[in-house]
Amino acid sequence: MVHGCDEARFVDRRDATAERVVSFGGAVGMAFSPPCVTVAAGQSVRFAGPMTLHPLRAGVVGVAGSGAGSAIADTGAGDEVTFVFPTAGSFPFHCGVHGAMGMTGVVRVR
Repeated sequence: MVHGCDEARFVDRRDATAERVVSFGGAVGMAFSPPCVTVAAGQSVRFAGPMTLHPLRAGVVGVAGSGAGSAIADTGAGDEVTFVFPTAGSFPFHCGVHGAMGMTGVVRVR
């Protein structure tokens, strides 16, 4: 289990009509919603929220280099960014400011 994402917490967004958005900040607060999402290889996920206040970081909180090779790129500006997940795997992410406080998540690609 990474970032608290066990099997029961993953939200399946593999259906072609599913909305694949992870929101944060604003009404959501210091959390990602949903924090644990499953998509299919080749699908994209849009991260939507104030990245200047909640910079998006790839990898596991406190584990240097754990974001290397991730489909998620570190982003600290703007209000949304979209990443395509071409291959199967688990891609943890966190807020660069509030990650240690539990603002974390995982995109799982199957």
